[in-house]
Amino acid sequence: MLRLRLNRAPTWIDLAGGVRVEVVPPSSRLMLEVRETIDLGDGEADIGNAAFVLAYGKALAVAAITDWEGVVGEDDQPAPVTPQNVAALMDIYQCYLAFRDAYITPALTLAAEGNVSAPSPNGTSAAAPATVPDATASAKSAQAAPSNR
Repeated sequence: MLRLRLNRAPTWIDLAGGVRVEVVPPSSRLMLEVRETIDLGDGEADIGNAAFVLAYGKALAVAAITDWEGVVGEDDQPAPVTPQNVAALMDIYQCYLAFRDAYITPALTLAAEGNVSAPSPNGTSAAAPATVPDATASAKSAQAAPSNR
């Protein structure tokens, strides 16, 4: 079952070290627009490429994070949310992992689950591949045993 989220208001995510970030919901448009901005220079814009995954995660954080708490600059004053500061926050591995687990993975997992678990168009399993081959011969019928009742 898929629950539609009609309230598209920003939400808060707890990261590491007392940091909280406010993020816009991960829409298809946002995810695709961010993907188009990544240029690794070698044409390897593939989700299986580790450099692409990291660049995508950082770019998505820059696009999605609108506010935060618990982030200070070198002067110990609250740091403004800027693309450079968000990228620096994502350079902290624990923050990147928490952002990935709370924001990116749920959005991508939903798409992946839909690709492999959709029912057949007519609602039956007739179109599904067989998991066990057909039997090569018929089994013999069991003979009735005499009853001692």
